[in-house]
Amino acid sequence: AEYMGVVVLLALLFFTDGLFLLTSPFDITPPQNIPDQPNSELSSVERIYEGAVSGPETFVFYHDSIITSCADGRVIMLPEHNSTAHEDTNSIKTIYQRCAQNTEPLNETECGRPLGLALEADHLFIVDSYFGVIKHNLVSNS
Repeated sequence: AEYMGVVVLLALLFFTDGLFLLTSPFDITPPQNIPDQPNSELSSVERIYEGAVSGPETFVFYHDSIITSCADGRVIMLPEHNSTAHEDTNSIKTIYQRCAQNTEPLNETECGRPLGLALEADHLFIVDSYFGVIKHNLVSNS
């Protein structure tokens, strides 16, 4: 009785047009008008904190700062994204990390790998591929 739904679904796929959906050929058309010149659209961008942030994955804005995750398991705050503070790498604040000191090679299973960030008021939600979802209070830093 618990497999009846699966049996009905398979019967519908095989005895109706569902079979057509599973076996119909499709056409992949290559893109047209590919430019043969190098793209220089990103050559004039401003790079901030270059060399100071290892493997940023995602980011959110919090007041006048950028919060980003790093390949070494840290979540850091880069202050004042609208100013020249990015020239001072001492102003980078670590707001979350599982390991006190990360060394090469990185041990993600121990130190984590935060891959996603979301903000709700003063709470930062960190999605870590090894440790799940972590709720971090940015005001109390806990």
